[in-house]
Amino acid sequence: LGPYGSYASVAAAKAGIAAAAPAKSARGKKDFTLWDRIFGTNNSRVQTNTATSKAYNKQRALEQESATKLARQGVLNLFSLLKARYTSVEEKRQLAILFSMISSPDLQPVR
Repeated sequence: LGPYGSYASVAAAKAGIAAAAPAKSARGKKDFTLWDRIFGTNNSRVQTNTATSKAYNKQRALEQESATKLARQGVLNLFSLLKARYTSVEEKRQLAILFSMISSPDLQPVR
């Protein structure tokens, strides 16, 4: 088990070693979770104040952008590991179905 997950093949190990950094968790964010970012749900109960400042909104937007980048990197890491492991036509079809369930287009692993 490596810092980027389980290496099921040499190609997956190379992909993990070539990654710039391990994907970081988006935990600790009170407004959203990685699950929310991937599947487009937000069950968080955040109370908003009518006197919210522009600085707060800007900071929140930066945090969401950062979490989106982390989530996208995690999805791409998972996709590369699964793609290296599952190579038959039927397995690739199942991977396509799996990753099509991700509702956010920003997180879709496309080329």
